[in-house]
Amino acid sequence: MDIHATLTEAAANHAQGRLDEAESGYRSVIAFDPTVADSFHLLGMVLFQKKNLTEAAQLIFQATELNPQNPSFFQNLAIVYNEMEFYDQACQALLKAKQLDPDNVSIIVQLAHTNRRLGEYEIASSHYNAVLEIEPDNTEALAMLGITYEHLGDLNAAEPLYRQSVSINERPDTLFNLGNILKDRHDTDEAISCYSRAILNKPDFAEAHVHLAYALLAKGDYPSAWEEYEWRWKVPVFGNRQFPSPRWEGQSLEGKTLLIHAEQGFGDTLQFCRLIKDVPRQSTQIIFECQPALVRLLERVGYIDKVIPQGEVLPQHDYNLPLLSLPRRLELRPQTIPNTFPYLDADPAETSRWRDKLQKPGLNLGVVWQGTAEKRNTAARACSLEDIKQLFQIPGTNWYSLQKEIPVTDRPLPEALTDLSAELSDFAATAAIISSLDLVVSIDTGVAHLVSALGKPVMVLLAASADWRWVEQDNKCLWYPNAHLFRQKDAENWTEPVNTIAEQITALAKTSQP
Repeated sequence: MDIHATLTEAAANHAQGRLDEAESGYRSVIAFDPTVADSFHLLGMVLFQKKNLTEAAQLIFQATELNPQNPSFFQNLAIVYNEMEFYDQACQALLKAKQLDPDNVSIIVQLAHTNRRLGEYEIASSHYNAVLEIEPDNTEALAMLGITYEHLGDLNAAEPLYRQSVSINERPDTLFNLGNILKDRHDTDEAISCYSRAILNKPDFAEAHVHLAYALLAKGDYPSAWEEYEWRWKVPVFGNRQFPSPRWEGQSLEGKTLLIHAEQGFGDTLQFCRLIKDVPRQSTQIIFECQPALVRLLERVGYIDKVIPQGEVLPQHDYNLPLLSLPRRLELRPQTIPNTFPYLDADPAETSRWRDKLQKPGLNLGVVWQGTAEKRNTAARACSLEDIKQLFQIPGTNWYSLQKEIPVTDRPLPEALTDLSAELSDFAATAAIISSLDLVVSIDTGVAHLVSALGKPVMVLLAASADWRWVEQDNKCLWYPNAHLFRQKDAENWTEPVNTIAEQITALAKTSQP
């Protein structure tokens, strides 16, 4: 056999995408001479392309054993390991490749990516910086170093890297990441510019369309925002349920049944359910499907004919509409947001029982400091009990925890904070407790929306990056005039807003004393 000719022919087939022919050629070389490292390496790459990852890794590893001085073998072995999610092994292969070829930018970038997948952000950042020492204008390294700094919580370091990267090459993903930082910093106009440029370069960039919608909502451009927000159905995290009925697009509802279905979190349902009242009614029946924990509360709403929990078999209906598509269908504008409060209420008998239980001399206050478990790693939805402990020391106050899920790290609760978690069976129960209190302090959670919808006073602790719905006008919220907003100035530093709340509650407690 002419090994060189056979390898050349197999490589040509490989390059042309004729993988079966290439595989046959490489295997024939290995059968003839099992010491030719290139044949193992190239056969491994063919099998990688065919998704036979285990054998691909074994073959390329064999190539490294036959020729341990070829950095490409180790680099490609790492590619296979990364696809297999064997990140530690990939790192080891890449370190060997880097040792053999220290200034190879593609090897260093791949090593940094792998460290990042392992959560080793400090190590990854050192590798990206090493790339930039060799190639200062490497846009991939600039962008990925920015992402790495974001993981490390250093947005100030990430922003200029994104800016430098897009000044060289307006990569849509980098424009998107820069837009997110600007949006969270409420630099709305420039964020809109970033998202728009990303979409210009990648028209089907669904995530950019959705985040553009958020920025436009913060800007108050509701008509454009609701249109962009329909792109959410192309983003996997939002899901896209299929229904037996067509989507309601404004057709006459006379004599028809419309199913409106909740989407996303409790807060979204509580915020937008008020809009159901404005659906044109011509002998129309409206069914509302929502989270089970909200059913008993929303059954009290007079303009909803039937409330069903998510997961139940859907009743017969003519049209369906996702709840957060209702603003678009109603052509909602900032000036037309329904502002009749309360638009939800608690059961009077249940409220009366709780008032008898909880009312003590002084101010009776509820508090929520954490979102649901899946949102606790989001700075916008959580602070620690330690951050707010001074509130429980204010004279003339009685505090009740409305936290349904209390983190283990926060137990035992302070003596001055009564735990009601066992009583919070659903939002109707929580509403009755809230209605028996004087005021609630809450982080940005469903409870903040619930208190507002009930028309009760609420002080909302907001992260610096809190989203569009909490746009402030004189410390008030466009969607909830009874909510008083207390926003961080520095991310993850709650001292200033908590101090302000403490001062205001202290003053209220003094005026409430006989």
